[in-house]
Amino acid sequence: MVKKQRNGGVQRLELSRTSNFQLIHIGLLREYMMLESRHLSGKMKIRFDLERIIDDFVFFCFFIGNDFMPTLSALDIAEGSLDKLMEFYQKCLPQMQGYITDSGTIHWDRAEPFIWLLAEHENEVFKNRID
Repeated sequence: MVKKQRNGGVQRLELSRTSNFQLIHIGLLREYMMLESRHLSGKMKIRFDLERIIDDFVFFCFFIGNDFMPTLSALDIAEGSLDKLMEFYQKCLPQMQGYITDSGTIHWDRAEPFIWLLAEHENEVFKNRID
């Protein structure tokens, strides 16, 4: 039995009671990122570059964690955290003087406004969980 569940931008397919797979088509993700970001190109102080936006996306996905890194406790993919991270990034992108990452180097001064938004979100999530 296949059970479909949609939460934010992630679709979960539960194929059985013991397996839970998440499928994502990279080409489709790339198209979505272009559609979601291109409206910012005229508002940005820097040249619009989808490749650099994807690099930054990979960077902030580390905040959600993976098999080797723990997640921030306020970020859960099932709660729509990827969508929130994209929202925060798009809020910061027009004011940024450069992309957060550059050839594997993280520019923490550029990441700081994004991290502040993430911190405010974390506080909000914890308050909501207590309530």
